[in-house]
Amino acid sequence: MWNHAVPYLRSVTDSFCLRSPGAYWEKCIKADEWTKYFMGVADIKPGKDTLIFQFDQPSRTLYFISKNKKIPLRQMRTDLKLRSTFFSVTKSGNDIILCGKGYGHGVGLCYEGASVMARKGYDYKQIIAFYFKGINIVPLSTLVTPK
Repeated sequence: MWNHAVPYLRSVTDSFCLRSPGAYWEKCIKADEWTKYFMGVADIKPGKDTLIFQFDQPSRTLYFISKNKKIPLRQMRTDLKLRSTFFSVTKSGNDIILCGKGYGHGVGLCYEGASVMARKGYDYKQIIAFYFKGINIVPLSTLVTPK
């Protein structure tokens, strides 16, 4: 997710990427480590906020919200070394299971999807047009004047 809207960077439903190894991921974290993380970044006390053990993202959001605390998902991605900010949380015994989608920012070109498209015979113009809506590919020489 970007701070400012950019017309050519829009999320697309990428059927070419859905079955790729990076499309879905899972990470398991011990419940006590998960709780310590929230105590450090949001001063959430163990046992007082069970909302940290259940988080669902039906669509991509910017924050992990628990009671009145908002933690940027970008920060969590970096701190916890996650593949993306698009994940949900469930508790299973003494473990926290993060189930996520994707491997990036949610817009732009999926490398694995583009590779599938190329193997299926799509050319670079078709691949670029699929991921970046409303753009024109032009020769660099038409944009730059030699000095």
